[in-house]
Amino acid sequence: MNGDANPPKLVNVREVLECATVNGAACAGLTARCGTLTPGKEADIVMIRTDDINLYPSNNAIGTVVAAADIKNIDSVIISGVIRKSGGKMIGVNWPRLRQQIDESRSYLFEKAAYKLDIFSA
Repeated sequence: MNGDANPPKLVNVREVLECATVNGAACAGLTARCGTLTPGKEADIVMIRTDDINLYPSNNAIGTVVAAADIKNIDSVIISGVIRKSGGKMIGVNWPRLRQQIDESRSYLFEKAAYKLDIFSA
C-alpha cells in the first residue's frame, strides 16, 4: 500500500466491535465484570433494529452494526439485567427533571467560566 513493503494489516469489522466491547472493558479494568456475554458477568445488551432504511438489507450483522448503525436504530437496552430502553423508548427517565438538571449544570459551568450564552452566535 503506497509503496510500503510491510503495510499494517487491515482492520476488519469484527476487530472494531471487539475494540468497543472486550477491549473497552479491558482498558477500563472491567474484564471481570463486563465486555463479553459470559455467565456471572454484568451483561449489557443492545438490541438493534435492522429494518430501518439505513440498515436494510443487512448482509453482514457485525458489518451492519459497525459501519451503519446509529443511536436511532437501538430498540432495546438491558444493563445488568434491567431493561433501560424498550421499543425505542427510554424506561424510567424523568425527562422534565433531567432537563432541569442539565440546565442547572450548564448554568453553573457557564457562570464559573464567565461565559455568556448566545445560542445564535456564529
